[in-house]
Amino acid sequence: MSSASPITQIIPSLTCKKNIPSSSSIHTASVQVAEFALFSVAVKARTDITISVFQQHKRSGGSPATADLVYQQAVSANSTFYKRFTIKGNFAQIQITNNDAVNESRVVMTTCGLSVPNFEAQTFLNSEIDINANCALSRNANDFNLDLVRGIHQDFKKINILGITDKHQQETVGLDAMSYFPAAPETLYVVSTSNDDGIGGVGARDVIMEYVDGNGVEQTYTIILQGTQALDLGITGVAVNSIKVSNAGGQAANQGTITIYTNNNASQILGRLLPQQNVSRFARYRVPTLNHLVVNDINISGFSVGTNLEIIERAAGIDYIIGTFQINTANQQIVYRLDTKVNGGSELYVRQSPISSTGATSLINININGMLCPAVNNF
Repeated sequence: MSSASPITQIIPSLTCKKNIPSSSSIHTASVQVAEFALFSVAVKARTDITISVFQQHKRSGGSPATADLVYQQAVSANSTFYKRFTIKGNFAQIQITNNDAVNESRVVMTTCGLSVPNFEAQTFLNSEIDINANCALSRNANDFNLDLVRGIHQDFKKINILGITDKHQQETVGLDAMSYFPAAPETLYVVSTSNDDGIGGVGARDVIMEYVDGNGVEQTYTIILQGTQALDLGITGVAVNSIKVSNAGGQAANQGTITIYTNNNASQILGRLLPQQNVSRFARYRVPTLNHLVVNDINISGFSVGTNLEIIERAAGIDYIIGTFQINTANQQIVYRLDTKVNGGSELYVRQSPISSTGATSLINININGMLCPAVNNF
């Protein structure tokens, strides 16, 4: 006996093509979906957006209520979002928010009702698991951590916060300075200490910067370097998570120190790429707002005549020390299990504080091993 194919029907009131002004939201009407077994939503937009799906037992006469939220997801510009939803209420309503503070977004959304279910889902993968929920036994063929490194888990990302320093000084490890923490978004600038880093130079010509914008969203930005000439990037942000050379001349590496700072003040440092590194190695990371960082462990190796390393979680402008390690002249190898969660909007960084005279020889390597996850659903 052949199985029946799902019968699909477009739901017109949950389907649209609209322009959304910058930093604005639109929402559909509250539409009856109880006649379907499932409904699917497909969305694509020209800017970064957030899609929110609501289900209600009674029809909503206006804007959706937060209490009726069943799903929320940030979607990158020009990428296609698609998901199916079980029926949890008689009515459904969808809201789309344009996360771009400058540009208008063009959004295309199609919502379909399915009369025959072709999957069973008692919960979302990212939701808390009810001990009384129905379950099915299965055998996993893949290793989750290996797949995480391979980047094949949507919405989950392997994070290694790396810090390398040979300096014996007060600093954020690998930054060659203390970090600056802006209270609000500030204009980003870049400069190199070498004119070889720039258009036609033998060093780095372009770098890719991963930074967190004023909405708490991690963004990627390609910088065309201008050597020792300070360059206003024309964008604002609150943190820089990484810098990587993407295009270089004959030396195949950055020849100078490349610094990202704010408000044309070279002491307000967010990130640095030291000479010949090609990939930044400063131990600082800001968690995007809609994510959590699950930190598994920290690995420290190296030597020093005497220094303390402090693992710090910074939340709402307050530093919380979650681990302190003393490094001495012996070549040490430390593995420390943390098993902690850093919330979206918070930062994790490592501060070096020498306890002996400065200027002494040291070499310290740090790797904080973690996983970036979507914030836990409340539904």
